[in-house]
Amino acid sequence: MHVPQIAAKARHAQQSVQSQVQRDDYALKRAGVAFAECPLPGASGAEDAGASWLEEGGMGKWLISAALLAILAIAAWASYGLWIRVVAGVPACVWLLLAIGGGLSIVLGAGLMALAFYSHRMGFDEPPVVVEPANKSRR
Repeated sequence: MHVPQIAAKARHAQQSVQSQVQRDDYALKRAGVAFAECPLPGASGAEDAGASWLEEGGMGKWLISAALLAILAIAAWASYGLWIRVVAGVPACVWLLLAIGGGLSIVLGAGLMALAFYSHRMGFDEPPVVVEPANKSRR
């Protein structure tokens, strides 16, 4: 296949998906149903009823938070216990290199995240647009 044919098929697929999304959105608005209220395909009502314990103000969020904090506390306690049992002298240059490596990792991660946000804001993440050459008469 040539590039113009592939581009035409991609444009057609994108347009058909966009039109389907618009039709679905129109049908939902016409029915008076918010998108968040729509059940997922294949989801039964029993699963939706059981999720109410995670709603705002429910006890589910507190239980999950308490369980995660308990796991964190156990991990911190075990780490501290192992840390004080090991007696090893580490030279200062190793601590310095560890700090430099950690700092550079944080700077690299922050820079990559900044580039991702910048590229999204500037529109570099948009799909490419194929520009068709103008039909010029051949001599």
